[in-house]
Amino acid sequence: MDKSEIGNRIKMARLLYQEKTGKKMTQEMLSKEVGISRSFLGDAENGHSLPTIITMNQIAKACDVNLDFFVNPSFNSEEMPKELREIGVEYMMVTKELKEKGLSPEEIRQLAKIAEMFRTK
Repeated sequence: MDKSEIGNRIKMARLLYQEKTGKKMTQEMLSKEVGISRSFLGDAENGHSLPTIITMNQIAKACDVNLDFFVNPSFNSEEMPKELREIGVEYMMVTKELKEKGLSPEEIRQLAKIAEMFRTK
């Protein structure tokens, strides 16, 4: 996995934390919590720098995701339907499991629509 993909996942984890908790998580806030500079975090999110595994673990804890979210090459966040991305982090792992069980992206998308109907009622 390259720096750019890891950077995209760091940004996604920060944004998903915001969606999941309703609490804003800016680069400044995350960098302070993790103990790195905001500019380094920005460089990491943009794929210019690569955090150490220790820093990535701290970012994972701060964003309430598993470290596997950043380093598992079989998990492709771009394949996840928009509906699931909007629901929250816990559904990312469900998507991965459904994909491993052989469901197509369209079948997963349909399940996401059903889940969204229940979530909004």
